[in-house]
This record gives sequence, C-alpha cells and structure tokens, in this order.
Amino acid sequence: LGDFSRPNDVVESLTYRGLGSKVVHEQLPQNPPGLAQAIVAFNDDLTGLRRALERACELAIGLQPGFVTQRCLAGQESLRLAYYPSIEAPLEGQMRYGAHVDSYGLTVLNLDPTNPAGLQVQIDDEWIDVPFFEDAFVLNVGALLSRWTNGFWKAAVHRVLCKPGARLSIVSGAVRPGNEEIVEVFGPCAVGKKAEDIPPPIRASDFFAERLALHRPSYLSESGVVGPAEGDLKRLQEDIRSYRI
Repeated sequence: LGDFSRPNDVVESLTYRGLGSKVVHEQLPQNPPGLAQAIVAFNDDLTGLRRALERACELAIGLQPGFVTQRCLAGQESLRLAYYPSIEAPLEGQMRYGAHVDSYGLTVLNLDPTNPAGLQVQIDDEWIDVPFFEDAFVLNVGALLSRWTNGFWKAAVHRVLCKPGARLSIVSGAVRPGNEEIVEVFGPCAVGKKAEDIPPPIRASDFFAERLALHRPSYLSESGVVGPAEGDLKRLQEDIRSYRI
C-alpha cells in the first residue's frame, strides 16, 4: 500500500508524452539544442523493438500473430529521463527510487553506461543486483502485463539504491494497450483456472487510474478501509499484490 514514512526518493524526472504526434514534435523545447531531435529519434528507433517484443509475447503465450500488436497500436508510450543527482550523505532509509512495480506492460530501461550501479530486483525476498551489459536494455514486467497473463509473468519488484556519482537512465515501454482497450486475461493463461482465480476484464484507462491512485496517502480511506477493523484490508492488499486493481 506504500510506505510514506521513508525520506523522499532522490530522483528528478522529465517525461515526454505523445511522441507519435507531429504536433508534439513542434512543441518540444529547443533548449538545450539538439535534445528535442535526440528524443524523437530515440523514440522512433524504439518502434521496431516494441513490435518485436509484442510478437515475442504472442509466441511465448501461444497467441495468434498480431493479437497483442492490434491492442497496442493506440498505446501512448512515453519517454522519461530519470536523473539521479549525486548525494554525499543520504538520509537513513533513503533511496534513489524506492521498491515498486511499474504499472504498464514492459518497461524498456536504458541504464547510464557511465554509472549503471544501483538497480536491484527482488527475487524470493532477496535483493539481487541487476548486471550491466553495454548496448543492452533491461526489461521489467509491469502490473498490467502480469494481470493480462494472469500471473504467468510476474511484475518485477525493483528499486534503485543510493550510489556515488550522478546517473541518467532513459525509461520507455512496450506492450501497452490503448486506453480504451478492455484488458482480459489471455486465453491460454486462463486454461485450467477457476473463475474466481481470474481477474475480471477492465478498461486499460481504469486500471492505470487505479494504479496511480495507489500512490496517494489517502488511498486507504478512499477505498473504505479506515482501520484494521473497518473493511477488508487483507482482501484489498491481496487484490493489489495480484494486480486485480
């Protein structure tokens, strides 16, 4: 449900959205010189990778060719520059980015080759350093893809530790459906499952909005869970962990 007692994360983000639109291209800031052109070129070059990842999902799950791509053509992938400034004395418990899962399909992460250390993924309650390979991307399964596959692929719980020196990561994504798409568990991922073990269909925009709401300190009260004796806190926690909401 979120730990709001920790110090703020040490990260600054600049996010570009709607990069598939020529109108957006014209509105991009021209300072510093060359940045807008680099952002557009990088995003355009990701198109082929995104289509390849969609096809890989179809092959891995046993779906018809184009099944995932057709549902993701209207998806609005963003491009985020995540800058982690150098910090000499972090506060107790402070991180560059606290433990979390991403909300969408696949996160496509390009680590800073000059200072890639700090990214960790949780596996069986143990935090493992993510190795760095030059000219490679890190892929994280997000909450929506985990729900779409009924848990066949688990959303990656990850964090970024405070390490010496500044760092800039480039974050984008793939396998993100359009906002109006109805996300229903892929057929092969529902075979042999009881109805109560399969999350119901949900509009993608509603799922994204609920994931965003989870970050608000007021989320518990907004969900009708004021205290342990009021509402089904355990059920709510389980729904969140299984990405039913």
